Amino acid sequence: MATKWEYNDTKTVLTLTLRDDVTFTDGTKFNPDAAAQNLIRFRDGASPNKSFLASLADANAVDDTHVALTLTQADPALLHYLTQNAGMQESPKAFGNADLKTNPVGSGPYILDTTKTVVGTNYEFTKNPKYWDPSSVHYDNLSIKVLADVTAMLNAVKGGQLNGAKLTVNTNNAEVEAAGYMYPAMTLVTLSGL
Repeated sequence: MATKWEYNDTKTVLTLTLRDDVTFTDGTKFNPDAAAQNLIRFRDGASPNKSFLASLADANAVDDTHVALTLTQADPALLHYLTQNAGMQESPKAFGNADLKTNPVGSGPYILDTTKTVVGTNYEFTKNPKYWDPSSVHYDNLSIKVLADVTAMLNAVKGGQLNGAKLTVNTNNAEVEAAGYMYPAMTLVTLSGL
């Protein structure tokens, strides 16, 4: 959502230039005020990663396309953290929604289909018709399956239920090879079905 960023000389103020063509799925316009609210909310929230914004003293809209992040001290990791969950944005109108954890209101390329989703098992998404970059959305629907362990994941790949998977341990490498798949380092990637 940021198209440009610049630090001041002491690296304690980061000014982000934001897109002005983004709308949240509830129709709310994304703007620097929404970005500032999200950053403060993440810093003060319950996320296990809230330490990502520990150096954030304040965030304020400067004008219609700029937000300034004031830091307590220079933080060389801040830009990296903003590419992770610390930088995710949701509609400020949804902050108090009772179903916020199961019905997110974001601005991404896909919208969670709560009628087809089974929380903790599979998450079904449909293309966001109002996404700011429609040329980058390649699928009308997206399905994300939650698998309990590496064995379940490998079985799903072998059974043709997945197009790809990332294994986080090397304990099943022999089984991966025996099934005819290749793995770089610690991951299994299959392109079957694509």
